[in-house]
Amino acid sequence: MAKSIAEAMFFGVIPIATSVSCVPFMLNNGNRGILISDELEKAVTEVANHLQDYNLLAEMSRKATLWSQQYTLEGFEYEIKKLIVA
Repeated sequence: MAKSIAEAMFFGVIPIATSVSCVPFMLNNGNRGILISDELEKAVTEVANHLQDYNLLAEMSRKATLWSQQYTLEGFEYEIKKLIVA
């Protein structure tokens, strides 16, 4: 899952994901993507709220791209291993 999120971010896609594993780190706790609840109603509300602010979404996309393009596949695997061992 984390690899697919990172690949999407590489192209400026704003990820929408629950707070599992290393996802909060990847999304900088919601600054590079939308962290949603695993409860449907709360998740829908969170996404709907974000859709109201185009500037915020554009900034999230920019931050996601900049962050993800710092990492090669090898670097990404290294960071995941560090998180798992910690």
